[in-house]
Amino acid sequence: MKDISFNRRQFLKIAAAGTALAALPMTVVHAETSSANARIVILGCGLAGLAAAHRLRRQAPNAQITIIDGKWEHNYQPGYTLIATGVWSDTNKVKANNAKLLPNGVKWVQEAAMEIQPDHKVVITQSGGKVPYDYLIVATGLRLGYEKIGISNKKGAKKR
Repeated sequence: MKDISFNRRQFLKIAAAGTALAALPMTVVHAETSSANARIVILGCGLAGLAAAHRLRRQAPNAQITIIDGKWEHNYQPGYTLIATGVWSDTNKVKANNAKLLPNGVKWVQEAAMEIQPDHKVVITQSGGKVPYDYLIVATGLRLGYEKIGISNKKGAKKR
């Protein structure tokens, strides 16, 4: 590791810059609220979808917010690193029921979204249901496709 050292003049310059930065006025950003009655549909009940739902519920209290996701269980993926490193031993710390994580007043369509029809502003669900929207947030996350890169967890499968 490289040794980092400062002479007195360099240290004083850094200290003066830090003092000047600390003296700057701190501004607080306040989010505006809207009284719009918009229909907002969020695809995905992961961290991004839930965060969007909570923020929109606060900022647009009159909006009709719907989350579409067929998964009942939420997995807090960043928590898996804590399990892997032994910081957490209880795997239940990274799992929760999606229904308990939704903000009040947000409707949950408990099935997968199969098609988005942007020209008609509607989402088609797995059962064929149609969910209209004024605004659509796509927060479906990712799907791991290990089979596309030659990695498989099947017994006897060839790994690259």
